[in-house]
Formats: sequence, C-alpha cells, structure tokens
Amino acid sequence: NTEEAVVTPPSFIVDTFPIAVLNAGPANCGDDCDDRTDGCSVWIAPYVNDDGTVSFAITLNNGLTWTAQFSNSADAHSGTTSQVDALIDGGHLYYVTASSTISRLYKVSVDSILNSNPDTIRVAETELTAPETFIYRLAASDNYIWMVGGDGATDGVIYTYNKYTRETIEYRYTSADF
Repeated sequence: NTEEAVVTPPSFIVDTFPIAVLNAGPANCGDDCDDRTDGCSVWIAPYVNDDGTVSFAITLNNGLTWTAQFSNSADAHSGTTSQVDALIDGGHLYYVTASSTISRLYKVSVDSILNSNPDTIRVAETELTAPETFIYRLAASDNYIWMVGGDGATDGVIYTYNKYTRETIEYRYTSADF
C-alpha cells in the first residue's frame, strides 16, 4: 500500500493553471503498479500555460524541487478550467483539454516526461455537435479510459477509449437519462 505523505506543490506563475498533481512512482507505472512505492518521490503536475499549451511540472524528490517539461503537442486549450482533467494509468499520463467546440484526449508516457522528451499524442476527441459536447472528467479501468461530459444543457455523454484497440465509442444521453 502507498504510505501517506506530504508533497510540496509546485508554484505556478500568473496566467497558468494546474490540471492535477499525479503520483507517478519511480517504476513509472503510477497508481496501477504491482510494486507500489512509498508515494513520496515522483509526482507530475500537468498545467495549462498562458498561451493555452500544456506543460508538465515534475518532481523526483517529493516536491523539494520542480522542473518544467514542455509537451510536444501544439494543440492549445481554449476552454475553461472545468474542461481539463488528468490521470495516470499503466505508465501513461492521459489528459483532456478543450477547444472552443470539442474536447481532446491526449496520451503521454510517464517515462518520456521524466526523460525530458514528452511523446504526447492525441488519441481521441469528441464529435463536433450543436450544442458542443465537452469532457469534464476521466477515469480508468483495465481496458478503457472513460470520459464523462455533456453540453451543459440537454445532453450527457460518456466516451470510452479502448487502450488496446484504440477505438473510441460515444454513449449519448438526454439530461433526464444521464
């Protein structure tokens, strides 16, 4: 089991906002490690820069020092702070951001972040609909990354991204059903 610990958080400059602070563990496999760590050493904090791009603050010493690693993705986030989320699953960091009309799911290996060469790729995105549907939260299971969202008015949506087949399926619900 992971032991409880205090992590000193990174300081962010003005006009940036953090998406999450995630435990990566020295084995680079995050919360799904078979060989868990003490939970104190390796943490990653993806954040949105003032230009809308995503970077990663990393610490290898429980937050005593943090360094920035820039994503190789040129896609920018132009949504609100509620339209971002992140998680670590199976050695990868998944994060979602939004443009003005759709949300996108990205995948980057923890190892590539820790080695100063993030290999960020876009793996899924919402369909262009009217009204626009955005993703607000992520969750992981053995085979899927689950994305939950909606249009904020009438429709709720669940997307599943299959980590092995790389297929994305949409399940749309009216607000009453959702």
